[in-house]
Amino acid sequence: MEEVRVRGYQEKDQSATRNICVATANGFAVDTQKQKELLCLLFNDYYTENEQDTCFVAANEKDEAVGYIIAARDFQEYKKLFKKYYMPKIYKLSFFQGLIRSIGLAYEGRVSKEYPAHLHIDILDGYQRMGLGHKLMNTLINRLKELGVKGVCLFVGAKNLKGISFYKKFGFTEVKRIAGAVCFGLKLD
Repeated sequence: MEEVRVRGYQEKDQSATRNICVATANGFAVDTQKQKELLCLLFNDYYTENEQDTCFVAANEKDEAVGYIIAARDFQEYKKLFKKYYMPKIYKLSFFQGLIRSIGLAYEGRVSKEYPAHLHIDILDGYQRMGLGHKLMNTLINRLKELGVKGVCLFVGAKNLKGISFYKKFGFTEVKRIAGAVCFGLKLD
């Protein structure tokens, strides 16, 4: 079995994390370059460009990223930068996805008092069920605790039963359901 280790995100990982984001895009159209770019703007680029100290990768024996966990530690700061620098690009690529993300930002703001941080985690198919999800999650949670963050949340598709099961096993609790998604939260204090 190939050895995979968790390490901090590095600039050289940008292309790999974007590719992983696209490869694991469950239910999101990624047939065109425009759709791939949109997906990465929505779920990857902000974190790897602005919050590298809360981004970690699972790296194979060649030191290539095969999975990642990325997070924003403070929703209000995330929202300010995301709206200023990323939303214009998103709206340019897809007005509809821009609207959806704007609604999502409004909803996330409602849970950010209890769960100021939020995360995304993705692992390539060939590397799932190896304990990497727990290793990545533990690494991020420990980092968020070091930073004094009191809670973290995430959103997952309501039909993503494997993901939901993983988050529940890890100790996340369901906060709310909205428009085909489930918000899970984990208190860190």
